[in-house]
Amino acid sequence: MGAAEPTNFPSQLKVVAVWFPGKLRATANSLCVAGSSIGAIIAPPTVAWLALKYNWQTAFIVLGAVGLVIAVLWKLVYKDPPPHIMNEALENAPASGTGEGFSWKDLWKTKSLWGILLIRFVSDPVWYFCLFWLPGYLQEESGLSLAQVGMYGWIPFLVADIGAIGTSAWSDRLVRKGYAPLRARKVMLTVVACFAPLCVLAPYLPSAVSTLAVFSIVAVACLSWLFTISVVVAEAFPVKNVASVLGIAGGCGALGAVLFNYFVGSFIGTVGADKIFLAMAVLHPIAVLILWTMVKREQPKIKSDSIH
Repeated sequence: MGAAEPTNFPSQLKVVAVWFPGKLRATANSLCVAGSSIGAIIAPPTVAWLALKYNWQTAFIVLGAVGLVIAVLWKLVYKDPPPHIMNEALENAPASGTGEGFSWKDLWKTKSLWGILLIRFVSDPVWYFCLFWLPGYLQEESGLSLAQVGMYGWIPFLVADIGAIGTSAWSDRLVRKGYAPLRARKVMLTVVACFAPLCVLAPYLPSAVSTLAVFSIVAVACLSWLFTISVVVAEAFPVKNVASVLGIAGGCGALGAVLFNYFVGSFIGTVGADKIFLAMAVLHPIAVLILWTMVKREQPKIKSDSIH
């Protein structure tokens, strides 16, 4: 499962890149990625019902079968876009119309790839912290029971989905107003990153309601970055390379999340929660700095024989 799942997101991004122009790309991508969050909301009660009514093996069999059915449907239904749609989608893409892309070796020489890797490495941990630590934090620090966490702990994640789709749509609107697609994403991500440092308030909030409110705002910022940094990849690299770049970046982001959460687990009892939240507060501003200084449209050198 761990080896198979990551192929979905690079493939999805490549499909979005060839089907949707810059004025629609971020919105389309955010709706697609939000599907995984909707699945995460549906899965727990479905698994619980199957396990209780039948047995735990049934839950694995049914959900595994659903995955295979989806794969078959994708194979039967999906097709490449017609030329007029693909041409519009690739109008502002690097190497548009040339069929050119970076070789694997040359891809690692681009400054933007390293910028994307650093961005995912420093920004993903904040989102993973929200995913992994919020339920326990609400119990230990905000005084909610396990049942209350189940009743209200989903709120920040629903708000994050809706908010991230809204910020993606805003960046598309900037493109329609005349912004270059890549610049539109940078502007939106910069504005959204200004809200991420609100997490520093978490240890000082008086109630679970205020904690949920702040985490909801921070979650919108985190998920906006997670959604739209994929679109930045599509704007910065040739279509032939977007899946590779996103796959590499996803691995780097997961590594950052693993390391961050490991150290949080080791030191939160000694350094204090306020220090952990202070560290998280500066991660998205650092990502903004990397975004503006390292990420740009990468144009591969066109070989002379490809011109002819």
